[in-house]
Amino acid sequence: MPADPPTGYLTRPDASKKYNRSQRALERDLDSALSRQDEEQLVHWKLVTKDGQVRDGGAVTLDMVKDFVTGGMTPAWCVAQSYLAKNYGLKGSPKPGKTTRNHPATTSPPPPKSSATAGTAEDEHDPLLNHVDFLKERIRALEKEKQQEIERHDKTVSRLFEQLAVKDKQISAWDDVTQNITKGLATGQLQPRLTATATQQNKPRREEPKEPEPEKSSKVIEVEIKKKKRRKQVVAEPPKKKAAAIWPQTVKTKNGESRQSFSVSLQRSYRGDDGKPVYTNTLWRSDVLPAALALLKSYDFINDATKPAASDKGE
Repeated sequence: MPADPPTGYLTRPDASKKYNRSQRALERDLDSALSRQDEEQLVHWKLVTKDGQVRDGGAVTLDMVKDFVTGGMTPAWCVAQSYLAKNYGLKGSPKPGKTTRNHPATTSPPPPKSSATAGTAEDEHDPLLNHVDFLKERIRALEKEKQQEIERHDKTVSRLFEQLAVKDKQISAWDDVTQNITKGLATGQLQPRLTATATQQNKPRREEPKEPEPEKSSKVIEVEIKKKKRRKQVVAEPPKKKAAAIWPQTVKTKNGESRQSFSVSLQRSYRGDDGKPVYTNTLWRSDVLPAALALLKSYDFINDATKPAASDKGE
């Protein structure tokens, strides 16, 4: 919070509550005086900052106010009470220089002035001209700020274009390198260098079925491999069994007649790790032909068993 105003001065909100001048009007007066550096008006103003320093209005500029705001000094303008009382008067009382309606002035009119002197005096006290001057100053200040903003924008755009130009050069250089590598690989001038470790890492691993451990009754055959010059043990397991079971059953037709039908189930058996037989319906590639032979024999058996009823429908 800013420090308290000096003696005989009020902040703009407090002044608008006590005197016949609104806060917005006081702000317009101050902005106009600052933009024009009007010492006659700024002499009635003081700037108070958070650190307690008080500066005369004539010694303060707009740039200084912006620096105070940026630095967190919380500047606050204060106006002299004598200036407000002289020019605007207290709240509820007529402004100085004006008379009430119930008591009209009886003083004689002022003596006529020359045209040049009268025009100058009227211009100084004409509120419309004051507002016009204030608006002109505000327009010039806004135009200046706009021009500065345009210059900053142009500088930013220029830097971006410079960075884009650098990126384009880098991309072009990489494109040339890529084209040269592609041509070298296509013509055979360059050969890809891949280590065995990298090749094995990139190659997907294939999960192979776990080989059963050799049984005690299995026969071990030693085979010599000439290329690798080493000996390898191969387990010759006893042949696995593929069995087709035929199940006869008696069924009734829609006409109420009884007839015999057959169903076939196919199984493959092998010995597990514990040596006990295991039965499954899954076939390996080497089991397909023996299973087909078992099904063919099952078909012959069922065909022979149903020859007397071969004319029946549904078989």
